[in-house]
Amino acid sequence: MESKLNAGVKKLSTMNAFILLFFIGFQVQIFPQSNPANIYLDSTKQLIQGFGAANIVGWRPDMTDNEITKAFGTGNGQLGFTVLRLRVPHNSNDFSLQVPTAKKAYDLGVKIIASPWTPPASMKTNNNIVGGELKESSYADYAAHLKSFADYMAANGVPLYAISVQNEPDITVTYESCDWNPSQMVKFISENASSIGTRIIAPESFQFLRPISDAILNDSAACANVDIIGGHIYGGGLAPYPLAEQKGKEIWMTEHLTESAHSANIWSYALAVGLEMQNVMLANMSSYIWWYIVRYYGPIADGEKSSSFPNENFSAKGEITKKGYVMSQFARFVRPGYSRLIATAFPQRDITITAYKGDSKVVVVVVNNSTASKQQTFSIQNGTVTQFTPYTTSETKNCEEGSQIQVTNGSFTLNLDASSITTLVADYTPVPVELNSFSAEGMKDGIQLIWETSSELNNKGFEIERSSDNITFLPVGFVIGKGTTTEKQTYSFFDKQITGKFYYRLKQTDFNGTYKYSNVIYVSTLPNKYSLSQNFPNPFNPSTKIEYSIPKDDFVVLKIFDVKGEEVIRLVSEYQSAGFYSALLDGTNLTSGVYYYQLSSGNFMQVKKLVLLK
Repeated sequence: MESKLNAGVKKLSTMNAFILLFFIGFQVQIFPQSNPANIYLDSTKQLIQGFGAANIVGWRPDMTDNEITKAFGTGNGQLGFTVLRLRVPHNSNDFSLQVPTAKKAYDLGVKIIASPWTPPASMKTNNNIVGGELKESSYADYAAHLKSFADYMAANGVPLYAISVQNEPDITVTYESCDWNPSQMVKFISENASSIGTRIIAPESFQFLRPISDAILNDSAACANVDIIGGHIYGGGLAPYPLAEQKGKEIWMTEHLTESAHSANIWSYALAVGLEMQNVMLANMSSYIWWYIVRYYGPIADGEKSSSFPNENFSAKGEITKKGYVMSQFARFVRPGYSRLIATAFPQRDITITAYKGDSKVVVVVVNNSTASKQQTFSIQNGTVTQFTPYTTSETKNCEEGSQIQVTNGSFTLNLDASSITTLVADYTPVPVELNSFSAEGMKDGIQLIWETSSELNNKGFEIERSSDNITFLPVGFVIGKGTTTEKQTYSFFDKQITGKFYYRLKQTDFNGTYKYSNVIYVSTLPNKYSLSQNFPNPFNPSTKIEYSIPKDDFVVLKIFDVKGEEVIRLVSEYQSAGFYSALLDGTNLTSGVYYYQLSSGNFMQVKKLVLLK
């Protein structure tokens, strides 16, 4: 069944595809003439769960062993897919058809997900597998149907990673389908989804429209039963989804195809898929899943030709197409469990960049959508990489490995082929603890130390060491670490009742006893500026304290005025060394009312108000 080819309303035109590439979250990207692309190794965005496609047995022939190896292998001439999408048959007699390829893929470490196009006809309002709605009286039966498929697959060695409630519930089509509105989906998920026994994907809108998903996310019971907000991007919908992120849900793009009337070897259409994948990643989605794995317009050819353009260059059955090689630029190198890094996405016109790290690797994907070759400079921030290996797909190259690129002082320049996609891969061994910052501030009663880490590995904690001469350091405290975490952590330590000028360093210790010192920082307890604090208490009776600080040795005057501007008391009138001070005002001999106190020292003068209430 060529179910996607006739759904014209869903088919994303080439023009729309290119328009989308310049809109992320519906904000126009302003392209600089050329800027360095910064890659921040300590700053991460979404977790990547994988890249893949669908094998819809019954609508298309099942995959051959050769096609399975090419789709899910990670070597040269293979795609590296890590997600396989199946169809949940409405007839349980067809469950067995889904096992053979899925089992082989699962044994290769692939995540298996499944989507139903329709419940069994008997459960629907029109008693038909096309259109209609799920009868409310059949909600429990439908949940049992989905569970039976998940159980069957698990019993046959293919446990599902996740299952969808419904494929494209918000569009009317002439093939297997079922219509859902937001309230129906919320009710089913909140009351029945937990019984299915595996992760739940919903709602799989055809255009990532949000009425149904917003309703799910804003209903606490339904939201609790959904693990993945999935959707398709036919004709639109490629944008960040802040509400889903706020609710802690992963966002997956679970189906799309482009240019189904043409060969997958038409290079402009193939490169457009790479641009689309870049933008899916920039929209904070965790997965990109194409439609058919094996089809003449997909990543692996089926040996057929388009009836519309039969004279185009079509590959033989089982061969990887240009679209496939473009997809492999992501799938082979950006593996499940990697995190997307914050990086300069659009450093110049026609250049789009995403970056990732995981498994002691840093991966950078660069698309040059220009018909001319380009140069792009990269700057590695907050981490160290020594060299990258490039892999390029272009009109004449198929994920071709290039010469190693040396990184000097955290920077390198890459020559990009015209109209190409290049993946850069580097080894990267993060230190046990990545320290972002370490600072100290002198205060009147001690020294405040603050430091931040971007990630930690087996971190037992930090010993704080102090020195007066930057030679001999002695321990003054210990702060327990967070063990292993990829989240930013902030720590603090207060060195009490100490005055003077000091040096500090951190001794970070692992659970295995190994340790590493931080840089040394210098701090003084002397104030770095003049200040006059509000008296306390205020109002007062009969006495109050006034605190102030002076950053250098100088003559200091602190006096009290009444509302007429006449001096009534002089609390301080002497030469003082730099430091923090306090003066006690005794108002026993003063009448109730408003007074003002003034601090003068050098060129500094400040006045504040106080109130005496008897």
